[in-house]
Amino acid sequence: MVHGSEESRVGNGTMKFSVNVNNWNWCTGSNCVHGGTQQVGAFLEFDVSIKGFKSPEAKALANSNLPATNQTQDYDIGAGAVVGLSSRVEVDGVWLTMPNGYPKIAAQGASSVYTFRFPKGNSILYDPTIGPDITAGASSSSSDRSGPSGDTKLGVGGNFLMILLLVLLVFLSLVFVYIAGYFGYRYCMSGSKYKTAKAKAELQQIPRQQTSISQPQSV
Repeated sequence: MVHGSEESRVGNGTMKFSVNVNNWNWCTGSNCVHGGTQQVGAFLEFDVSIKGFKSPEAKALANSNLPATNQTQDYDIGAGAVVGLSSRVEVDGVWLTMPNGYPKIAAQGASSVYTFRFPKGNSILYDPTIGPDITAGASSSSSDRSGPSGDTKLGVGGNFLMILLLVLLVFLSLVFVYIAGYFGYRYCMSGSKYKTAKAKAELQQIPRQQTSISQPQSV
């Protein structure tokens, strides 16, 4: 896929998301004072935290005939997933290149933080990609799909299917609980009505006792 003068490698399952920054309140001197010194903003740093199955590893460029500045850099994050990052950003309708060293990646616990430095502007657009590795074949190494203890982990598609299955199981469980509660309530109500009717029938069968009062006798 070509966006502007930049080429990105995409395929089935690739998700392209955008970062839009509009009308940012930039430091112009009088509105930003730090330590008694007025500050003037020139760049905006934006962080994205992504938790993969391993530390990101840069992959070979998709098109050897294009310079690196004209194509995205893919990073393998394990389990057959890649993150595609660009060094180009659209600022006020013009495509510009980030300063050297950006995007940069730093580890933060079990996640990786991707930092982008956007040049100053009123309208900023950046659109990286994340998705399955379309260059990986069936012979992908098992180390990319297994955790620290060697347990096999599912890829992007497998994780989605597992989540879908769990949602379905939770839904079916809720339906079963609802049905069981409904019929249990009906059974209790029918039993209560039966006991009430039986008690009324027994009361109707009890004969009324005649009470006689004897007249007092004089002695």
